[in-house]
Amino acid sequence: MNAVKEYVLNKGSSPWVNGIAAVLSVLAGALASFFTSSIRLSLALPADPNVGNIFRWSNWHLTVEATVFWALVFSAAGLFALTKYSDTKTDNEHKDYLSKKLRGLESMPPDAFLAKLEAELAFGREIVGVATASAKTTGGRLPATQIDVEIRKILEAFARIAGAYDDKVDGNYRAYLMGFTRDRPEAKLRNAIDLPNLPLDAQMGFLETFESLCVVLKPEGQRAPVFPGKVDFALPVYGRSAAVEDGNLLPGAPKAYKSGRVYECPSVDALKDRLDALVTDRNQAVALRRFFDDGQGRPVRSFVSLAVPMNKWASRPLELEGVETYGVLTIEASHENIFKSAESFFRPVVQPLLYMLSDLIALRDTSIAVGIDGQHLTVGE
Repeated sequence: MNAVKEYVLNKGSSPWVNGIAAVLSVLAGALASFFTSSIRLSLALPADPNVGNIFRWSNWHLTVEATVFWALVFSAAGLFALTKYSDTKTDNEHKDYLSKKLRGLESMPPDAFLAKLEAELAFGREIVGVATASAKTTGGRLPATQIDVEIRKILEAFARIAGAYDDKVDGNYRAYLMGFTRDRPEAKLRNAIDLPNLPLDAQMGFLETFESLCVVLKPEGQRAPVFPGKVDFALPVYGRSAAVEDGNLLPGAPKAYKSGRVYECPSVDALKDRLDALVTDRNQAVALRRFFDDGQGRPVRSFVSLAVPMNKWASRPLELEGVETYGVLTIEASHENIFKSAESFFRPVVQPLLYMLSDLIALRDTSIAVGIDGQHLTVGE
């Protein structure tokens, strides 16, 4: 039925339909001029206009000429109506198309973003180049604390790019790295989830924050940042991958880690309202809502989590084999809609900077492997 309707509507937009309707109208007018009396009788009016225009059913009479006239009139009216309806449908489709394109334009960052992106990518290459050269001259023995300084510079670059992308002059941003681990960081987990009711045997691992791998960016002239400089929590990463069990994987960094891509939250308030539907475990839904209400997530109004890919070319300890993702970079904002189209636009353009971050993490783990004090961000299978 829908196919027939679409066919008729498509035909209705043809210019031939308007032409046929116009011809029918002309023919109806010609008949009306030659057979005026018959047309008047079909309207229950006196055949002779001189008698008057009083409507009486006794006057009604339908002749062949009148029948043809009304058939032409109704046919022309139907074709004109079909044309109008088809044109309206086409206009609505064009409006929908235009609206989608306009929404796409609205999601594009300001012009200053590309210049900032170029500058930060160049900055990132310089940071990685200097760190790599320093490591080579010392036989790979750079302290983890020294590399953390360079990693924080990359995190600051991400925060600045976020500000340019978002174009908020008064925006506050926080960027931090969460490393994946098989060990259970219980103290950090208790700051974000309901640990006593978490099925630990179902988790493939955990994502934990590090105080040394967090930066906060605030507007110039603002006395104190909205975000505290310390993040101290961890989130579980559910192990099973069946689609029906997606609700066991918490929104945010765990979903970004498991997908190896990105998780975008344009509104934390909207996320809190949907937690009961998104998270199967009610205990964890309550705990995560409390995390945003009273915990480290309290100042956050929107965020995006980006999976940091593993550097496959760097030498790494045996325990890191088989792991595809180091961890998750999260960028938070003090206002809603920090990013628009993060999956389709932001992530692809900052991917080079993610790989630079990956290079520094690999350098950090290599330094730890040769005996420099520190903690791996990733523990393998």
